[in-house]
Amino acid sequence: MTSQQSSPADSRDPATTGPAHRSDVLEAALPPAVSGATLSSAVAAGGVPASTGGSGAGFPHGGPTVDRSPVIIARGLVRHYHRGSETVRALDGVDLDVRSGEMVAILGPSGSGKTTLINLLSCLDAPDAGTLTVAGRPVTGLGEEALTAVRRGRIGFVFQKFHLLPALTVAENVELPQLFLEQPIDRAHTLEVLRAVDLENRATHLPRELSGGQMQRVAVARALITRPAILIADEPTGNLDRANGEALFALFRRLIAQEGLAVVVTTHNHHLAEQADRIITLEDGRIVREERGCGVGERVTEGG
Repeated sequence: MTSQQSSPADSRDPATTGPAHRSDVLEAALPPAVSGATLSSAVAAGGVPASTGGSGAGFPHGGPTVDRSPVIIARGLVRHYHRGSETVRALDGVDLDVRSGEMVAILGPSGSGKTTLINLLSCLDAPDAGTLTVAGRPVTGLGEEALTAVRRGRIGFVFQKFHLLPALTVAENVELPQLFLEQPIDRAHTLEVLRAVDLENRATHLPRELSGGQMQRVAVARALITRPAILIADEPTGNLDRANGEALFALFRRLIAQEGLAVVVTTHNHHLAEQADRIITLEDGRIVREERGCGVGERVTEGG
């Protein structure tokens, strides 16, 4: 048991500060009248004009030239939390690179550190030690306002829950990030994004008229509307059946091929994880295994 002085930030439980719980991210999908709070993080799930960041000036790009350089570089990431007198070593020295044009799946049992790692890689939280570079920008030591600026336009988020507003059409739900940032709505661009997720013919439908798989694809489109370079998906198949889960992962693979996105996804499903380029397994806050994906399952590194 490690003795450290607790701070308000340290006392936050990783189980309640992940992307599926952090209000500054969830408000990305809720208008002020629904959220009951200001949009201080202004749609962390995406929401700046294309000129300020992201993967390019248009969507889709029709086959990008990807340099395969790392868009996320993590070295020695450490994150500890305090519960009373106990120190929880949520992450205990993690090194990880994520490159453009690849999918990295993160596996591990509950309490292994998946949520904490996702929080750090997506700039929703800051490490206690180690260094982190996101989209070419060192983010170690940045405050919340600066971290929010890094998220906007660079990172798109997809959650286990869809967070669609029932009174809005599919197109309007996808356009919410732009609406909150008072950016002009380009319906032609919206339809291009919906075409990329095979939902162009559902643009005027309401969420209640969609299947679960279709609603999750709307959530993916919403994450893509601001042309991010990185897509973070936290248990995105948790509310989907097997067929829709496999279809969602196939969509991720197609977006990687077409757009050169870097995709980081957490899942408990090893079968789906095998569709990734790399599979990272966490235990007790450390990477204990790295495997090649795409059905190969070849172990390339292993540690304790």
